[in-house]
Amino acid sequence: MKQGGCYSSFAAAMAAATDNTVTLSSESSPESVGESDLVAAATRVIGIDYDGRFYGGSSYIWYARNIYGCYGGRSYTANMPGSFNNRLTSTRGFNGCTRNTSYSGFFQTGFWVRCFPNCLYIGDFMNNQTSSKRWAR
Repeated sequence: MKQGGCYSSFAAAMAAATDNTVTLSSESSPESVGESDLVAAATRVIGIDYDGRFYGGSSYIWYARNIYGCYGGRSYTANMPGSFNNRLTSTRGFNGCTRNTSYSGFFQTGFWVRCFPNCLYIGDFMNNQTSSKRWAR
């Protein structure tokens, strides 16, 4: 699984995450992207995390460099990048990643909450507490 950096727009971040196979309009926002927008991707977006409720605020795109996503029993784990550590407030899973789990500790340890696959709000218990993730079917 590959992690990216900071970009000037959400459309630019999505293009980088998908090897320029998904082109969103410049007006696209993290809130507006849907599963149908990601069908053409050469890489598979498996999740988008947000630092605001209802998929608002800054976002972080997670993707895998394959054509499967979580289909076929694949799963992925990752630690949050320093710039997004302990900032997650809402989250969405894509491409078959129906179990989208956020953990309070690095390396999938500590307290956790699971979304199936989306959470408009991760809840008071885990708000701004996520240090690692796991996506699975």
